[in-house]
Amino acid sequence: MVKSDSIFQVNQHACKAITLRTPGVTMRYYYSPQLLTNPVYDSTNTIGHFNTYTRETGGAIYLWVHSEYPIASMTDSCVRVDPKKIDDHLFDLPALPVKKFEIATLFKPARFSSSPNGWLGYDEIGYGGLDGRGQLQPGDKLSILLRQ
Repeated sequence: MVKSDSIFQVNQHACKAITLRTPGVTMRYYYSPQLLTNPVYDSTNTIGHFNTYTRETGGAIYLWVHSEYPIASMTDSCVRVDPKKIDDHLFDLPALPVKKFEIATLFKPARFSSSPNGWLGYDEIGYGGLDGRGQLQPGDKLSILLRQ
């Protein structure tokens, strides 16, 4: 990680730079120390080491990022920043049921007859498990078979 206190202008905002390097990507962010989010929100977001970015910038919003991968590069930049007051109630979530994410809900255990060719017709990838709650139970076998 390399931080720079030099000032760069991005969309008429004074920005600092930080570069994060991993074996698979180098990302250079330009962020405004005046535009902040709550760093707690991304403290556990490890996708792209965003938790590291958030910790090192104090939750600053980046206005420009360039990512260099071994086979490609990508640049993401803001179009404009419209500062304005927003009522807090706009961020209230609707009273929807909340369900804990379980990886097992993405898979359906294979069920096929015990005949030697019973698996040949199985080409579905479904949701839910044998117990009706989308969870594999001890002893369940998970199969994903594809037809040729």
